[in-house]
Amino acid sequence: MKRILSICLIFVFSFSVAFPFFSKAFSADCSRPADLFSSSYNIRFDVQTDKSVIVEQKVDLKNLSKECFVSEYSVAVNTTKVKNASGEDSIGPISVKAENKDSSTVLTANLNDEVIGVGKMASFKLGYTIENFVQKNGLIWSVVAPMVVTSEKITDYNLVISAPASLGDVFSVLPSPKSQSKTGDKIILEFGKEVLNGQGILASFGTYQQINFKFKIPLKNSQFLTKNFFIPVPPDTEKQQVLINKIDPKPTKTTMDSLGNYIFQYSVGPGRYQEVNIEGIVRVVGESKQFNPAKVFSSEELYNLKKESEFVQVQDRLIQEKAKELKSPRDIYNFVISHLSYDTNAGKSSKIERTGAKVLLQKGMYASNLDYVDLLTALLRAAGYPTREVFGVAISNDASLKPLFVGKPLRSENLHVWAQFYDSKKKTWLDIDPTWGDTSGADYYGKILPDRFSLFFSDSVVGVDNLKNFSITNQSIKSSYSEKNYNFNPKVDVILNTNHPVSGFPIDLEVVLDNKSGVAITDIQLNLELQKLSLLGDKKVSVGVLLPLEKKIIKIKARGGDIFKSSEAVFKVVLEGSAGGSNLEISKENDIKIASLFSFGPRQAFLISIIVLLVFGVLAPRFLKIRE
Repeated sequence: MKRILSICLIFVFSFSVAFPFFSKAFSADCSRPADLFSSSYNIRFDVQTDKSVIVEQKVDLKNLSKECFVSEYSVAVNTTKVKNASGEDSIGPISVKAENKDSSTVLTANLNDEVIGVGKMASFKLGYTIENFVQKNGLIWSVVAPMVVTSEKITDYNLVISAPASLGDVFSVLPSPKSQSKTGDKIILEFGKEVLNGQGILASFGTYQQINFKFKIPLKNSQFLTKNFFIPVPPDTEKQQVLINKIDPKPTKTTMDSLGNYIFQYSVGPGRYQEVNIEGIVRVVGESKQFNPAKVFSSEELYNLKKESEFVQVQDRLIQEKAKELKSPRDIYNFVISHLSYDTNAGKSSKIERTGAKVLLQKGMYASNLDYVDLLTALLRAAGYPTREVFGVAISNDASLKPLFVGKPLRSENLHVWAQFYDSKKKTWLDIDPTWGDTSGADYYGKILPDRFSLFFSDSVVGVDNLKNFSITNQSIKSSYSEKNYNFNPKVDVILNTNHPVSGFPIDLEVVLDNKSGVAITDIQLNLELQKLSLLGDKKVSVGVLLPLEKKIIKIKARGGDIFKSSEAVFKVVLEGSAGGSNLEISKENDIKIASLFSFGPRQAFLISIIVLLVFGVLAPRFLKIRE
C-alpha cells in the first residue's frame, strides 16, 4: 500500500459576501480523487444574536482505493475573525491548528482515524466560530453560506442555516431551500444536494429595504420651438413603494403608460435650460409580501412582450433553434452567462455599440450589461415567455463584481439593466440579472433583490430614449441605503363641485382628486351616492391610479329637482383605494342647491331666449301673411 504521510485530500474554503466558499481536493500521488474517494456532508450554520455564526461541518469519507488514504484535512476561510476551532473523529478529539495567511485563516486538522482500505469509512467533525458573519446593508441582514466544490464524488449533501427570528422575516433566499420553517425563535432553511449546481447560498432577512435616491436631470432645449421632455420616476409595483419627498420644479403633467411606468412631463421653451431635482425613497419588500396587487396584463399586452424588436431578433433562425434547445428560463439564464464574457472596458469607452441578440448568439463576444439582457430577452421571448427589460438603480460596492454600465443608446454609468419574464402560473414577473450572475458568480435568477429598484420598464426599445437625460453627467443619480423612518401615508384632497344646477336641465357634477403627497394611490374606486337626484351613469367609478402630485377631475351627470321651486339635494362620494398595501377610505359630502326652472338665471335666460326665437320663428311668417 502506498502511504501518504502529509496530505492526501485538502478541502479549501473561501468566504466573502460576494463569493461563496470553495473547496478543492488534491493528492500528491493519487491524482484522481473522484475515483478514489466519495463523501457526504452535513453542514450547519447557526447564526447567533451577536451576528456571529457557529459552523459545524460533519464529513463522511469512503475510500474506494487500496493505495490512497486521508490523514489531514484543511479549511481556509478568508477572514481573520475565526475562533474556537475544534474537531473530533471516531477515536476522539483531533488536533486543529489555526494560522492566519494574509486576510484568511487556515484551519488544519490531523485525523486520528485514517481512511485505509477499500470501503473504509471515516467520519469527522470540525467546528469553529466566525465573528461578524452577518452583514447588514440598509435594513436587510445577509448571510452567505458556502457551496462545497471538491474533486471527489459527493454522494450526499445537506446544509442548514439556522438564523434568529430577530433578524426579521425571510426577504429572499438564493437558491430556493427545499424547506423553510420557524421553530421557536429560529428560522430554519434546509438545502440539499441540488445547491451544488449553484454558486453558494445567499439568505436575506428583514421586513423591507429602503433606498434613497436623488435625481439631478438637466433639460436643454436647443430647438426654436417648445420641447416636451418625458422623465421616468420610480413606479409603484407589487414589490416596491415610492415616496417622492422633493420635486423642483413640479411637472407640467403626470401620466402612467401601459407597462406601469410613471412619467413626468416638462415643457421647456426654445433655447432654454432647466434642471429638474427629484428626491425620494423606495421601499422594497421580499418574497412573502407585496405592497399593491399585481397589475393585470391583458393577453394583448403580454403578446406584445413576445415580439421582435431591432436588437431583440426573436424570429432569427438561430435564436429560435437555441430557444427550443434550452427550453426553460433557468437553462436560458445559464446559457447566456456561459456564452458571453463581460467587457471590463465597456464603461471606459464611449464607442461601445448595442450589438443585438443575433450577433451576440453567433459570436459569443464580450458584452455590456445591455447586451446580456438583449440576448436573454430574445431567447426567453422565442421560448414563449413575455419578457421586458428593466432599467433601474442598483447599489454596487465593487464595480468588478457588480458593474454598472448601460451601453448605447444611454452610455450610462448611473443605471443598471436586467430582465423580467412573466410566470403565467404565479401571475407575476420574475427578475433575472445575467450580467451580475456572470460577473459576481452569485445566482441572480428569479428572486427579489434588496440592492436595487426599478425605474423604467421597456419592451427593449420604446421609451429608452427618455432615460438619456439621466446619463448626461455622472452626478445625475445618487443612491444609498437608508434606515430612517419615513411617512408613506398619502394625503388626498377630495373636492366636490357643482355648476349652478337648475331643475329640468342635466346637472354637471365634478369630483376633483388632488394628491398632495409623493405617494401614489392605486386601485381607486369612487362610490357615488345622490339624494333627491338621479345619477346618469354607474354608481361606482373606477379611477385606477392617482400618481404623486397628480390632480384628476372626474365628471358626473345627474338630473332632478322641483321645476316650480328651489330644492336641495345631497352629493356624497366615498373614495376607496390602496397605498403601500394599506387600505384608504375618504368620504366627502356636499349639499346642492337646485334652482327651479322658473327662477331667473343664466340657464333660464338661455331657455327663454330659445323659446322666444322658436315662437318668433313660428308666428312671424303668419304675421307677414296677414299684413299682405
